Amino acid sequence: VSKNDLNRLKDQDVRFLGFANFRIKMIDDEVFYAEFISKDSEYAKIHKLPIVQWVPATSYVKVEVVKPEKDKLENIKGVAENEVGKLRADDKVQFYRFGFVRIDAVSEDIVKAYFTHD
Repeated sequence: VSKNDLNRLKDQDVRFLGFANFRIKMIDDEVFYAEFISKDSEYAKIHKLPIVQWVPATSYVKVEVVKPEKDKLENIKGVAENEVGKLRADDKVQFYRFGFVRIDAVSEDIVKAYFTHD
C-alpha cells in the first residue's frame, strides 16, 4: 500500500482491491496495522469505501519508473506484483492508478520501466 494512501486513510474503513475490507488502525514507519471487517465487496459499495491498490508484503518485485516531469526526469520507486518480474524488455503494461509504462529491463533485483502516458 502506498504511503500516500495510508496517510490519507488512517482511522478509516477501506477496500483492498480484489480482496477484503479493513479499518486502518495505526501507521508506524513502514508498517501499518489494520482490522479485518469483511470480504464482502457489497459492504464496500454500500459504505462507499475508498479502494486501495496493494501488493502482498511477501510476494512482490521492486520497480523503478523514469517519468518526465516538466523539464526533468523523475525516478519513481515502488513495488508491483511478482508477475511484473516475468515481463520482457519492450513490453507495454498499465500500472493501476499510475499509468502506462514500457518495460526497459528486468533483473532478479528490479524491473526498470519508462512512463509512456496516463
